Amino acid sequence: MDTFLRRWRRAQEELGRQGVDHLLVTHSSDFYYLTGLPIKASERITGLLLSADGAARLILPHFELARVPKALQAEVDVHTWEETDDPLRRIADLVGKSNTKMAVSDQTWSVFLVGLQDRMPGGAWVSGARILTPLRAVKDETEIRLLREAQQKAEVALGNLLARGLAGKTERQAAAELVTLRQEAGLDTAGSVGIVGAGPNGASPHHLNSDRVIQKGDAIVIDFGGGHHGYRADITRTPHVGPPSAEFAEVYEKVRRANAAAFAAIRPGVTCASIDAAGRKVIDDAGYGAYFTHRLGHGIGLDGHEEPYILAGNETVLHAGTTFSDEPGIYLPDKFGVRIEDIVVVTGTGADSLTTFPRELQIID
Repeated sequence: MDTFLRRWRRAQEELGRQGVDHLLVTHSSDFYYLTGLPIKASERITGLLLSADGAARLILPHFELARVPKALQAEVDVHTWEETDDPLRRIADLVGKSNTKMAVSDQTWSVFLVGLQDRMPGGAWVSGARILTPLRAVKDETEIRLLREAQQKAEVALGNLLARGLAGKTERQAAAELVTLRQEAGLDTAGSVGIVGAGPNGASPHHLNSDRVIQKGDAIVIDFGGGHHGYRADITRTPHVGPPSAEFAEVYEKVRRANAAAFAAIRPGVTCASIDAAGRKVIDDAGYGAYFTHRLGHGIGLDGHEEPYILAGNETVLHAGTTFSDEPGIYLPDKFGVRIEDIVVVTGTGADSLTTFPRELQIID
């Protein structure tokens, strides 16, 4: 409980610093970050209302109160509502002032936000990200450990998949096998099918798995993740079935070097844009810049994609404890794609890779 209390205090301090009266967080990864409660999103609103004056209120359906641990109930002012109540009116009444300034978490359903705005016509509204993003972007030791463990489980699954060979299987069959292997490794795969893009299909960074049969001579972009105590894994490797062509080997090496160059540029105090530029320069200098079509990386934690985003123009400064992906790629239409993705954490002096799976080209059956 101490971890969550510290997070509340930091959020409340940030509310005061920014001149915002309240922060409302509904069922989402933000809610889990602040409470540890895995509340399922539904039409019944559950929310944590934190106030700059130090108040903390939990609003939820009465029949779900038994799900709230006693330790949490002891630290928060609990307000339950019955099925025939108007919970949005209850929240508006708790806030109490028509001219209050409210921050609302970005994952709040619009039906809840619009309803609150109707009940608080004089309120001012801002994004909850301005309060929560700086908190969530810097992970503590426990969060980093869970992310590392998630990556380790993903690596076990990937190693087992490649060891079995992929030639003769369809992309869908390989993806389904990978789901099973991830579950066996201890990852939660709910809503996470993964990408298996073989041959020319790998040139689509977010390929939708098909019934194309994987053949000798195919490069295969394999991108997947999974959950571990709420924290996400994410890894991409591009093995090749049988010996590669000289062109593929050249492209693969450029992507590997871009991945290494981006990693080498990471340290506290540099910007997201500078990391993107370091990796992108390798690919630009090799003449493949037009075929690197996405940002270099994305933050990761309780969400698979979260702040900060590693892309040109993002001058957000990195701090020790920030975790994100390092995933340059080259995608040649009608030929193949190559992507290498690691998860990294900024340390006090540089960076540490939470991903240890080999980056060298893997030749498989």
